[in-house]
Amino acid sequence: MEAVKDIHEDDLEKNDNTLEVPVKKKDDDTVAGIVALVIMGLLIYWAWSWAFGDDQLYKTKSQVQADISTMVGNGANLDSLKHYFSTTFDQEWGLFYRWNNEKSDHYREDVSLLTVLKDIKNQGYLKGSTDSNNMNNISALIAEYQQRNPFDGLEINQKDLFDNIRVKLDENYLVVSNDLNKLSDELSQKNKLVTQYLSDSQTSLYISIASLAFGVVFPVVSLLFSRRKSSNKLLKRN
Repeated sequence: MEAVKDIHEDDLEKNDNTLEVPVKKKDDDTVAGIVALVIMGLLIYWAWSWAFGDDQLYKTKSQVQADISTMVGNGANLDSLKHYFSTTFDQEWGLFYRWNNEKSDHYREDVSLLTVLKDIKNQGYLKGSTDSNNMNNISALIAEYQQRNPFDGLEINQKDLFDNIRVKLDENYLVVSNDLNKLSDELSQKNKLVTQYLSDSQTSLYISIASLAFGVVFPVVSLLFSRRKSSNKLLKRN
């Protein structure tokens, strides 16, 4: 009888152990699932930030134009405007800021002061500004800027070439200054288009890399879960 009792108790212990194993496996599956979801969430956030993030700082056009107009109205000179311009951009184009904002409504930190002054002047004409004194001051600042910094919108090597031409022409520079300024403006616009094209290409590359990463991770996670389920079924049968 005691031998039968011992055998019966051993069978009960084995059954208990058998019942405990699936529970442990189920807990492992839950943990693995949570870890997989966290990893996927981090990958999605990383890919989105990588593809659509921006290292540049921004500020709304309306705010910059209003500040510049106020400074000009208060008698600010070109150097004061440049100092303001070098410190005013403070908004990152992050993952969440982009949702309710358009880049077309913002100036990027690499925009030239000349562009902003011309935009203010154009807005004055479009709105029929009655402040002729302020408009005249804006026009004077544009002329001074073009005289002192005619090639600021260009890349460094391009700017050096134009500056060398100006130095070599010496007094004759005034004869062709308008043509060179127009050429500089056109080249600056082309540079912006090239930069935008490269940015779009880079975004496409990042999206492709992220898609490839997702394509690799999903099958691995699915395979992991399939193996877990198969193991649980085998354990339940035993």
